[in-house]
Amino acid sequence: MIVKKIFLIMFGAVLFSHAFANEDLKIIQATKNIEYLSEKIAKDYLYLHSNPNKIATRAELSNIIERLEEDFRFVAKSTNKVDTKNILDFLSYSKDQIKDILDKDISIQKAVLILDHSEALSEGAQSILKTYSYDSLKDKDIRINLMRISKFYMASHAGINPAVNKKQLQHEISMLEMKLKGSKNSLNDFWYAARDLLDTQEDYFIPNIVFIVMNNMENLTKKYEKNN
Repeated sequence: MIVKKIFLIMFGAVLFSHAFANEDLKIIQATKNIEYLSEKIAKDYLYLHSNPNKIATRAELSNIIERLEEDFRFVAKSTNKVDTKNILDFLSYSKDQIKDILDKDISIQKAVLILDHSEALSEGAQSILKTYSYDSLKDKDIRINLMRISKFYMASHAGINPAVNKKQLQHEISMLEMKLKGSKNSLNDFWYAARDLLDTQEDYFIPNIVFIVMNNMENLTKKYEKNN
């Protein structure tokens, strides 16, 4: 009887630990989504600034806000970490500011604000991930790198802190290529064929092509992730 009780206690502890680990993984994934969406919303807004008649992009911005709010709610109700809750409370301001900006006319001044809030959300999401001992540098997920590359490309050509954003662009390109190093797949081949499009010279700005290229690359990441 005693042995049976000990077994049941140990079995229950294993189940609890497994459930807790799964919940943490879900929180990590939702937080990664927040980081990704914070980059995507800035990229899409800057693209819309260059192409104000893109109705589909306008609709996508609204969709991103809805997804952000879903992830915020999930993390808030799922975490038991005080630090995470505090960071979320702080990030809610940036999320709400972006939501308010999207209801107004597009302008370069608002693009600057979107960029600032995007960086705040991204840094906050990274801080939350650290509370779960998550190492982003070891992650093979390149979606965020792609979004940041697009964002800094658009920002530099929009005349927003061009020197700073060009430097950030080159950093993200280096990060992406570090993750792709040694891999032989269609994503890797596509990237090296397309990277010349990211030339940051003022007379070489092609947001439509870059937007399409990055979307195609993002679609290829699913196949890449399965092989790594």
